[in-house]
Amino acid sequence: MTTDVLPEQLGCKLTIENQVDSSTIASIVGDVLAHLPEQADTETRVLALYHWVREILFVYPSCPDDLCEHFNNALRLINWWGCGLCGTQSKVFGLLVAHALGREHVRLVGTHEREVGDWKMRQRGYLAFKWSGLAKDNDPDTPDGHSTLEIFWDGAWHLLDVMVGFYRRRQDGTIASLQDLLDDPALAAQPVGDPEGDMPFGDEREIFTSTSISYSSVTFNNWPGEGLPLTLRPGESFTWLAKPVEGAYYLHEKIRERFGSQTLAPGPQGHRPDRSPRRYGSGRHRWVTTLEPTKDDPFWCAETGDWHLRVELPYPILAIEWCMEKGATGLLLPHAEQDARLLPIQAVGKLSTSPDRPPSRAYRIILRSPGRQLATGPRPLVVELTSIVQLNPQVVPHLQRGSNRIRLHGSPGQDLQARFRYRVDDAWHEAGCQGVGAHELVVDGEAESQQLTLSNGEPS
Repeated sequence: MTTDVLPEQLGCKLTIENQVDSSTIASIVGDVLAHLPEQADTETRVLALYHWVREILFVYPSCPDDLCEHFNNALRLINWWGCGLCGTQSKVFGLLVAHALGREHVRLVGTHEREVGDWKMRQRGYLAFKWSGLAKDNDPDTPDGHSTLEIFWDGAWHLLDVMVGFYRRRQDGTIASLQDLLDDPALAAQPVGDPEGDMPFGDEREIFTSTSISYSSVTFNNWPGEGLPLTLRPGESFTWLAKPVEGAYYLHEKIRERFGSQTLAPGPQGHRPDRSPRRYGSGRHRWVTTLEPTKDDPFWCAETGDWHLRVELPYPILAIEWCMEKGATGLLLPHAEQDARLLPIQAVGKLSTSPDRPPSRAYRIILRSPGRQLATGPRPLVVELTSIVQLNPQVVPHLQRGSNRIRLHGSPGQDLQARFRYRVDDAWHEAGCQGVGAHELVVDGEAESQQLTLSNGEPS
């Protein structure tokens, strides 16, 4: 059987100058730090990474740390979920800093109430955190814990809590460690003049001044992670939608068990009083192709007399739709990364990911022509596949006011095209560019409700 992925069609993406390319850990760190002066000191570099994570991740339950390795990846938390609690956010931040400074410069800090009541849990009702949302079956008299991060430079450790949005400075102006705050709790009462470091969720100083501590290494993501390439064969397109598909998001069953329905029902959203709600995002992959029953068709399998197609995306697939002519049939392998269970399908249908199992990034589909049983043999088959995915809209490339220098990445000669649809004031606009390489698009005004489509060939 021939391959269904052609090497010259791998690795498509779009980047915009002065925006962070989130496809690899190296590109994230490089792009964030590229805006700094060459002589920037270590504190400035670390704070740049800190502020970037504060901007692109919001507080909401993501997948648990102990999920299988398929999900235990900082790139996927950044690009897929866009949210997390203290442990996952600290580990993502720690991985970026470890890439910039070295792993030995980063350590996780576990905090616990020194005594019951130290964190004022009785007054607050739910654990210690004002922003936590609603949970069930949590005894407010039970000491709870928190995870944060310390980074080593200039001969000392420095506490930066990326989820709470907290850091403080010693009398000499350097950023304090957690031990410094325990030794001198008055430091925690001194704001640093940084909205992202002065607890935007509310005053939670006691978490850092009435606690016992433990240290561990950042074991989350011992490797920096591979890139998340988008494969676009002729006839394929991917659209980062302007608005999420209602209900098209995934929460692990452990999170569903722990948190109440009132918190989970609206879908992931932030709890920052100083910002509009952060939401999950969705994307739509579309592939329209005509399959030929010949050896020249890369998907044709002469031994079985059918076509074998594979869709693999850099995001978790939450729904699959297919449409063929009447009489066509096939088999669907919806979780190609995880198991080998085949489902029989008819010419038209849809399958959504069950909430009790993690979504996959890839699926396979075996298609049979309605003429397969006729004496003339199978005839060409037109098929349309549509996939809905979950993603983090905070890291999607977007047009800004003025000149936007865009680069389309792909193979030379590939018919790669980008189409933007956006609103300025009350008027809708469309703009685009074609061909691998550099382009420029100019926007008059603030572009809102942006939708980006990347395609290989004209979108049908």
